[in-house]
Amino acid sequence: MKKFHTFIEKASAISVKSDRAYYILSMDFENFQSINYYYGFSSGNELLLTFSDYLREQDWAVLTDRTYADHFFCFAALPYDSADHEAIFNQFIRTFIEKEQSNYKNCPLHIFCGICLLDDTIEQTMQEADFCRREAKTLKSDSVLMYSQTLRRSLEKQIAQENTVRYALEHKEPIIPISVNLSRLHILDRNTAQALHSIAQSYQIPPRYLEFELTETILTDEFSDAKYLVDSLRNYGYSVSIDDFGSGYAGITVWQQLTFDTLKLDRAFLSETGDLDRKNKALVPSIINTAHRLGIHVICEGVETKSQCDYLLHLGCTKVQGYYFSKPVPETDFFARYADLNGYYPLDFSLSKEDDTEDSEENVFDTTNRHYNKNLFTSFGIILASLFLLTLSTIYILLENRITVEEQFSQLASETLSEYTVAGNKQITSCIERLKSNLLSTSILVRESTSKNNIDSYIHALNEVSEKQESYQYISADYYEKSKESGKIPKEDLKVYEKLEQGETVITNLRYSKRYDSYYVGIAVPILKNKSFFGALYANLEMDDLLDSIDGSIGKENQALRIITDQNGYLLLLSGNKANNLDLKTGDNILSKASLPFSDETAKQLKKAYSKDETTVVPLGSYDGNPYFMVVSDLGFNGYHYVVCASMAETSTFASAVIEKNNRYFFILAVAFLLTNLAVVLSIIHTYFISQRDYDKYSLLEKFSDTVLFEYSYKTDKLRLTPNADQLLKIRSFEIDHFSKQLDVLNIFTGDSSIIAQALKNKKRKGQQEIRLRFLRPDDTYFWGMVHFIYSFDVRKNPVIVGKITDIDKIKAKEDILKERARHDLLTALMNKGTIEQEISEYLKITETGLLFIIDLDDFKQINDTYGHPCGDNVLQVTAQCIQTVFCENALTGRIGGDEFMIFLPDVSSKNQAEQKCRSLFLTFENSLRAENLPVVTISVGIACYPENGSTFSSLYHTADQLLYKAKKGGKSQFYFYENEEKTQGKI
Repeated sequence: MKKFHTFIEKASAISVKSDRAYYILSMDFENFQSINYYYGFSSGNELLLTFSDYLREQDWAVLTDRTYADHFFCFAALPYDSADHEAIFNQFIRTFIEKEQSNYKNCPLHIFCGICLLDDTIEQTMQEADFCRREAKTLKSDSVLMYSQTLRRSLEKQIAQENTVRYALEHKEPIIPISVNLSRLHILDRNTAQALHSIAQSYQIPPRYLEFELTETILTDEFSDAKYLVDSLRNYGYSVSIDDFGSGYAGITVWQQLTFDTLKLDRAFLSETGDLDRKNKALVPSIINTAHRLGIHVICEGVETKSQCDYLLHLGCTKVQGYYFSKPVPETDFFARYADLNGYYPLDFSLSKEDDTEDSEENVFDTTNRHYNKNLFTSFGIILASLFLLTLSTIYILLENRITVEEQFSQLASETLSEYTVAGNKQITSCIERLKSNLLSTSILVRESTSKNNIDSYIHALNEVSEKQESYQYISADYYEKSKESGKIPKEDLKVYEKLEQGETVITNLRYSKRYDSYYVGIAVPILKNKSFFGALYANLEMDDLLDSIDGSIGKENQALRIITDQNGYLLLLSGNKANNLDLKTGDNILSKASLPFSDETAKQLKKAYSKDETTVVPLGSYDGNPYFMVVSDLGFNGYHYVVCASMAETSTFASAVIEKNNRYFFILAVAFLLTNLAVVLSIIHTYFISQRDYDKYSLLEKFSDTVLFEYSYKTDKLRLTPNADQLLKIRSFEIDHFSKQLDVLNIFTGDSSIIAQALKNKKRKGQQEIRLRFLRPDDTYFWGMVHFIYSFDVRKNPVIVGKITDIDKIKAKEDILKERARHDLLTALMNKGTIEQEISEYLKITETGLLFIIDLDDFKQINDTYGHPCGDNVLQVTAQCIQTVFCENALTGRIGGDEFMIFLPDVSSKNQAEQKCRSLFLTFENSLRAENLPVVTISVGIACYPENGSTFSSLYHTADQLLYKAKKGGKSQFYFYENEEKTQGKI
């Protein structure tokens, strides 16, 4: 009852006399929104004023108050010797309705009234009276409802249930969200959403725990009313689901015109009968894919078998329900078992992987002699017939193939190491940028405060939430000046101080701390007051820990040596425990041949890499029998570079289909060479070992747990994968026959199948290609994978595709986050100016009507000047929250600068709806500011209509901006409609 504290305080201050009976009355109108809808807001306001005056005129009304909307409380006093008190209150209600009904003929007036005798605290009595009001509304009572012992028991049960839920919410205990089915009667009543929201608010139920369901059949019959209800419910923050989808005939209208959260597929889509099964297999993937693209969750009902679960899971439908999990159980049994297991309910089913009883196909990368023995005897006769010619041809093919293998290995290894280095570079630079952002944000608070205690508290708060390798401190200008006068300040710190005085943000060089035996980089942000240097905020970043925190694993056995160097190639810091057989150490210069055993060519390549801004891979050669690579990447500050030195350690044998074929040809030709010429035999043996060593390099890539190599043959329509594929992908075999006809075997996300199908068609394209696909992991979750591939030829000149699949899920997630941040305003989380202009421009191409609102806070500068910028920021955040609350979810909302906001409401052109939105925004904004104890400011709004006031965004914006100017000039706190319309006062 916190929102009624004013009434409670006033009522508590009234002196209670012993000869009178005191009551609390709680009253509200039935379907009051219908008055506003049919007669306008002004008539609705007039009715509320009339009722308020009528209530005050009653002799027994000691105190009256309209707490919100159409809800009134009254503190009443009647002599004990007067007539029946309940009859007096009944007569009061009837008289008012009879008097006013003639003014509202289209809307039957009815007032629900709950009454409770004061025998406890004011707050408790108000609660009991309000409970009676809600009961009267539920029972559709035609008279007032007095509080009684029967109602008391009902209220106590209700309060106990509310306290249980409230306790669970506060202590984060498991709570079951509830799904509520709505009928056709709910849809026909335009006030259903408000009524449901009022009930939920009265019980303090957060919207996230309520979902409302409508069946597709109802949508077919009452679509326009259903759309109004769905939009209204989602505007309040509730989820809406469409149940039994597929049982009606709403079709594509549901997708185009309704905005909802969940789609529940009817069990008919799982039918496996004849022609219906064929059609379902074509429809279900498209339905699920369409829902996912629209951001809609999918649940399939009526699941009864494991095969149905596997089928839906493969299509990306991860939520199902049906008898396969559990048949209906008694309510008492369900809640008892639910409570015993702390929010979990045991289900009698198993989704464990079925035993694969069929023998899997032979692995193409198996290095046994099985293929060799078989092909040796089958090809022996051919070798005897054309020994010499076949020998020469094979030697040529092997030599040519060896060159191709060398190029492909170098390319794939370079790409993998380059991706690893770029990821480490981004981790370092993003950490520095994050610290810089924290300092800049805190500097705003420090600039507004002169209290050292406040500044210390800000620094303490930053250090509390910082990572272990980070620390923050504040240094005043006085400290700098004293250090400068004393002459004790180092020369490098003196340069930092000079830059800070000029208002520059500084990133220091890498420094060694003897005290902590660590290397640090400092970030300093100046604090200026009235353009004078006041002090600086510092963040120290321990680079040793930061380097150690970078994921060093680039395979099961190989580890990278991670290095920080200056612009001249001197090693400042290094971390890692592998790839150091070169004996690299701090102080070495990797650009100098005198320091390290590099060739002249390698030294030239390293110097060239340091002169570039991009990431460069340099092969160092072979040491200790292992190939080494060095990757150089510019960090972008102080000339520092992030360098990775990787030793490709010895690995287990790895062979591809190409090597296997080469081995077969080699041994066949070796037998033939024994009958002809020893020199030719030795030549082939030499070629074989060279080729084998080349393909041993390929085996290194098998150790990259997030990289899978593959080869696809157009001739055999077979896809071959490396043996580590089952660690990354959910597959049953490393060889897939008839791949082009069953792309789903790779468990690619339904919406991405067309991408890979298109890739298979373009076999004549040249150069390296790349595509991004979503694959299913072994744990049944989807991840983003990058597929790099090349169209090539095998040893028989048959077209093939060779490439690799890499897990880029984390990279993609970071990209999405950065893209989303770039599109939104950091303070309010609304779209920024550029984004909303682009979105509206695109929307104008597909919508027929729409309203553009330009909103500006009146005299907002006074808030910043009087209360400070933090208070102003809070007001802007409340403004954004109110905009999102009032305008439905399909509206485009953004902050376009300072205290100015923009909203585009598509598919709406009604003046009444625009007026309703503005009035609701004014009222919500005022109440929200008061609730947050913020200074109350008003809003001015300009509204333009598409396409009447402009067919392009610029023309539409110009009109709305002009109308906003008129609203401000006309007295502020107003909203103006499009031209040739009279202004309408914005206050209720």
